[in-house]
Amino acid sequence: MKFLCLGTSGYQPSETRHTSCYMIPELNLVLDAGTGLFRVRRNLQSSHLDLLLTHAHLDHIVGLTYMLAWQDPYRLEKVRVFGLPKKLEAIQKNLFSSEIFPVLPPIEWIALEGESGSMVLTSGAKVRWWPQDHPGGSLGFRIDKDSHSVAYVTDTVARESDSYLKHLHRVNLLVHECYFDDEHQEMGVATGHSWTSAVVQRAVQYQVGKLALVHTNPYADSKNPLRLSEARQSFDSVFVPNDGDEIDF
Repeated sequence: MKFLCLGTSGYQPSETRHTSCYMIPELNLVLDAGTGLFRVRRNLQSSHLDLLLTHAHLDHIVGLTYMLAWQDPYRLEKVRVFGLPKKLEAIQKNLFSSEIFPVLPPIEWIALEGESGSMVLTSGAKVRWWPQDHPGGSLGFRIDKDSHSVAYVTDTVARESDSYLKHLHRVNLLVHECYFDDEHQEMGVATGHSWTSAVVQRAVQYQVGKLALVHTNPYADSKNPLRLSEARQSFDSVFVPNDGDEIDF
């Protein structure tokens, strides 16, 4: 099964990376709707799409407005957007205010019941979600289908005591935010973001298969934003994907 990286930057696009958006085409599933969402259209395999939102910060939702133009050329009939009730309400009220964006794309808003829980999508994939520590709050997700498993964790600090970590145990692929390198740990704590060594330690602790570090700093070196040589001494299956990469899991 393929995990497509359509937007791997945090905060804002850079010359080489768009903001958070990922896709599992076989499941008709998208994770977050940052500026990278425009790339979903060429990977559509169905007229229906499910989209999981971690939270409602602009770098994760602005792409929702792009889907209006997909109805005719790409035959997109329906998008189910899942998120916490307050986040969905804020998006509909503000992002899709008639003063800002007057025509709604074909979106069905589906509120997740409770800050943690599970559900089965029409694709047969099981989705689990949980709350994470971030200004304004965020959700993490784990998706399981047959022998395939991926966890998507963004906009949070990877503390050893965080309760969400139990959901990562032996996941095939962990896609975890890592906005900062180890020199900026204090800023990570202050802004609700992770740094390299903390995420790598969690991957080792919970025996994940592969670790993809995403939501990187758009002002860092795009080719080597987190300087991973030291991290690979602890966990050799760690990498920073680029926009356009496909990861098997």
